[in-house]
Amino acid sequence: SDLALDSGLDARLRKQAQEVLAELLELQFALQEQGVEKWAPAPFAEIKAIAADADALYKSRQYEQAVARYQQGLAALQALQASMPQELKRLLEQEKVDLIHAHEFDANTQGALVAALAGIPIVATVHGKNYFWEKLRRRLAYRWVSRTAIMVAVSENLKQFIIEKVGASPDRVRVLYNGVDLLSHCDA
Repeated sequence: SDLALDSGLDARLRKQAQEVLAELLELQFALQEQGVEKWAPAPFAEIKAIAADADALYKSRQYEQAVARYQQGLAALQALQASMPQELKRLLEQEKVDLIHAHEFDANTQGALVAALAGIPIVATVHGKNYFWEKLRRRLAYRWVSRTAIMVAVSENLKQFIIEKVGASPDRVRVLYNGVDLLSHCDA
């Protein structure tokens, strides 16, 4: 009976450890895509060490301790993610950046936040319509970007889409077409 209870408890703790680890890994990969190893190498390395310690605990079936360490690593990653705008602001000031040019939803919204914090102008380029504009949170984020940035659309159709679906002011959206003028490269 005690063995069955222990086995059930182990199964629940093992599942909890797996769930926390999955959340930790998702955030870790997202931060790596955002270049965390460049803007916060030491803290990120410390967090990876915490996760490795949790992995060792999990492998030795110390699930309760593994859950605690995974949760500690996840909390540290969340704090690191929250510090990103201020850290990027510091880097922009250090490098004396005069203008930010970002492309697509994530970079445009994060770039607009950092630009606002640093007092730097931003150009936010939009290449397509597939950023889930139907989600209110995303429309509101892009509406804010349109108020803090000059937005560049790669076609007139896309400009109209941004104005109509996002609510951007027409005077804040410019059109700059993709492509190469082939005639300028021909021998005539």
